[in-house]
Amino acid sequence: MKFLIKKSLWIFAAAWALALISYFFWDQEISLYFNQEHFYRFRRVSRYATDVGEGGPWFVLSILSYVFFRWAAPHLKFFDEKFLLIRKYRSWFAFLFSSLAALGIFTQILKILVGRQRPHRSPTFENFYFVPFNFHWHWHSFPSGHSELLFVVATCLSFLWPRHTGPLLMTAFVFALTRVFTHHHFLSDVIMGSMIGYVGVLWIKFYFDRKQLTQF
Repeated sequence: MKFLIKKSLWIFAAAWALALISYFFWDQEISLYFNQEHFYRFRRVSRYATDVGEGGPWFVLSILSYVFFRWAAPHLKFFDEKFLLIRKYRSWFAFLFSSLAALGIFTQILKILVGRQRPHRSPTFENFYFVPFNFHWHWHSFPSGHSELLFVVATCLSFLWPRHTGPLLMTAFVFALTRVFTHHHFLSDVIMGSMIGYVGVLWIKFYFDRKQLTQF
């Protein structure tokens, strides 16, 4: 418990420090940089890549996979005498869905409360414009929901494949950066969204372990 609190505080502090530096010095400059004409094709590719962070497919995947391992897999010959494997993946997909739902709601509430204007809403990528308690998606730049979701998935996967934690988190961050390239978010939004996804999953895992809900 103490280790989790200490680790979370260090990550939280580091993320806030980087986000603040980016907010005051990098956000607008980076957006302007990637708006140059010779980045046009790169931005087009990024628009496709950024869809990896869409929530819908991941929610559907987690629900259907849980249903499969809960009701269908025990009756298939392929899974004969593989009860532990069935239980492992059934538990993991339930954990993934819970993490996606809880942290998705938390992030959406923050978006509404903060009301930061998205970069593409301003021709100069103004990064200091806020309209709190705004429900329009144009004002939901902070924090990045795609980044949060990508880190939720990557962190959940790291519990299945702990040896690949580094590559998983790095891949999540690379895809999260497409939100900056496509002018949907500033870098500080991505940093904070990534932090919420990572730290949030650690705490949900801790809760699940205490309630003996995890079997992976």
